[in-house]
Amino acid sequence: MNQATDHPGIQYIPSDRLQRLKLFRKMDVIYVRLQGKITGACKYTTLPYRLLFGNPINVWEFNTYPILSFSKKLTEAQKQQKLNRFRELGRHCDLAVCVSEKLSEFVQEHLSIKNTIVIPNGSDPVLFDPDLYKNSVLENVNSEQFNVLWMGSAELSWNDFDQLVNVVRILNKRGYEKHIAFHVIGSIDLDIKDIPPNIFCHGKIQYENLPQWLAKMDLGLIVYKPGSADYNSPLKLFDYLSSEMAVVSNEQPQVREVLSKINAEDLICAYGDSEEMANKIESLVNQPERVRRLGDQGRKLVINYYNWERAVRKTYDQILEIKNNQGGFLWKTNSNL
Repeated sequence: MNQATDHPGIQYIPSDRLQRLKLFRKMDVIYVRLQGKITGACKYTTLPYRLLFGNPINVWEFNTYPILSFSKKLTEAQKQQKLNRFRELGRHCDLAVCVSEKLSEFVQEHLSIKNTIVIPNGSDPVLFDPDLYKNSVLENVNSEQFNVLWMGSAELSWNDFDQLVNVVRILNKRGYEKHIAFHVIGSIDLDIKDIPPNIFCHGKIQYENLPQWLAKMDLGLIVYKPGSADYNSPLKLFDYLSSEMAVVSNEQPQVREVLSKINAEDLICAYGDSEEMANKIESLVNQPERVRRLGDQGRKLVINYYNWERAVRKTYDQILEIKNNQGGFLWKTNSNL
């Protein structure tokens, strides 16, 4: 419905109301991706629209903590009013696809959507194949150094960029300034005072261009603050793993679950503990064989499970199960699902 991308496979819904209605009546599923706030398509769960559209399955996909979208300027009463509206529409939703267990628990408890499925994010191991970029050359990336990467936006409330800077300063005091290079991809405030010289800020990079950068990295960092990040499924985690990178992270439920599968839970740090994170990075610098082993194991995890094919298949299978169990006179007989 939203014309936000030029991807060649996308067919946009017409703006003409009659043409749009005709198209909706051919739909088996209305799939709404929510970034927290209620969208116009959320109301399609309610009876008038179900009757008008021929009773399509309504699926909501949750990628982050819904309350985050509520403006800080709202009063508590106004926030509760929005949450009540979310709950009113959500109780008619047929399926909530949640990227984490914690998010699923929130959706069930607070939004009254009982039918949920947890489908973590993933990566594309074909796109993020480091072997494709062995001979590429990137500015300020020296393969003789130990290269550490953090991807993200410093202005997002759940990221702790200050901790990252503190970690670099600690390691530089230990004499690693020439040996370890830290790379930052994303939106960063460059007005930080006394930013260490071995932090290289590359700005925003198009997603399809990321693989060549990750292929040159040894270690990926995830630095979160406690709270809302616990509901997330960090996309960077899976792209790091797909690119054969080791990962050091602050405490986060899904990161811990994934790293436990490759015996790397010891690389989880307490929130805000820069000294501990510096120690773990230093230990990996001095264990190149473990870095290579973790990279190999992490990529296998993505190939075997944490990939988009698995995510799509599980979602599709769950929708098919709902369709097969739904029945009723409202269901269309010419389904193309």
